[in-house]
Amino acid sequence: TDPNADLTKDVKGDVVSAEGDNTTAGDTINFAIVSTAPSYYTSSTANQNFVYKNPKYTISDNLDSHFENITNIVVTVDGETTLEKGADKDYTITAGGEGNKNFTISFTENFLKEHGGGVVRVTYSSKLKDETVNNNFTENKNVATVEYSNNPDSATDVETIKSVSYHYTFAIDGDIDGENSSTTLTNQGGTIIHKTYELNKSDRSTAKKLVAEWEEVTHGTPTTNTIRNKDKLQGATFKLYKEEACRTELATTTSDVNGHINFSGLDEGTYYMKETAAPSGYTVNDTLYKFTIAATIEESSGILQGYTVTIQVKGTDGTWSAAGSATYTNTSRTVIDNVTSSDYGKVTEVITTETNPTEIINTKVANLPSTGGIGTYIFTVVGVAVIGIAVTMLVMSKKRSSNA
Repeated sequence: TDPNADLTKDVKGDVVSAEGDNTTAGDTINFAIVSTAPSYYTSSTANQNFVYKNPKYTISDNLDSHFENITNIVVTVDGETTLEKGADKDYTITAGGEGNKNFTISFTENFLKEHGGGVVRVTYSSKLKDETVNNNFTENKNVATVEYSNNPDSATDVETIKSVSYHYTFAIDGDIDGENSSTTLTNQGGTIIHKTYELNKSDRSTAKKLVAEWEEVTHGTPTTNTIRNKDKLQGATFKLYKEEACRTELATTTSDVNGHINFSGLDEGTYYMKETAAPSGYTVNDTLYKFTIAATIEESSGILQGYTVTIQVKGTDGTWSAAGSATYTNTSRTVIDNVTSSDYGKVTEVITTETNPTEIINTKVANLPSTGGIGTYIFTVVGVAVIGIAVTMLVMSKKRSSNA
């Protein structure tokens, strides 16, 4: 007999969009778990008999809370036969299932008798939520597990195999890791930060050396820091587009109290952005910006190694030029690989950052004379003087006519 089972995942690590083309809640991710079913029968005689007592063979998966509930569970064997659910059929779902973030499929003795050694495939779907806490280095993991009996004399001895996959989505001016309690971040001078910093909305009319104008704002428990520009401008509206012609709108956001312009749930790729409404008292800066997100994922583990954001600005002559950049690198990490741990697959990282933020400046609207102000008095005085001169000239003209 060959009781050994195995486990592979079709999805190891990927980059997904939590918004999709129509800024919906999330893109559908299709998962597949493939395992060779253990064989618990002897084939030495015409009448096969169990050589294991109450053999166990289960396949399960558990999604992070950042995912929506599981849908469309389908179980097949050898690539063609769709298995039937039921205690007297091929399998039962003994935990979770569709409408939950986890499931456990327990295969029956009937199945093991007929399909021992067969290739089992479990497919299912979910979506990554559009949340601020699941962006950038947040791993958004799901853990698949296969358990099977490995002792013919014991119904409780089982072998456990686990496989983890990670699913990443990105944000501009967002949390570098929504689960930042497990992430250490270093910046110039060893500063600890938990916010990315690619775009800055400012009310300065002349450009200055931006790095010299940074300030840090400490907030929250545990303590985290946000880097922002001292001349930050809140309340400017920006739209994100799929193409340079700005026809397909993906998202809308407003610069926050730190002057940050946050877009979340983004896939790798190129996006276009422009301001569409200015705060009261300011003119709209309708310059078109282009930013590109590029990620590097380690093939063997599926863990994000780092990503870059490159920002360009379109000039009046139609050409693009560099406007800013940001690089985030995973320089050190530890991964929990103990299969008995509930935190299996959890990643603790040290992220280094190199940022050259793009500054988007608004200018104030020129002040016009207000009602009752000095301008009104000037025009009133001038008006009265003109009227007075006209009346005087009219009187003098009449006097000359009467004396003629």
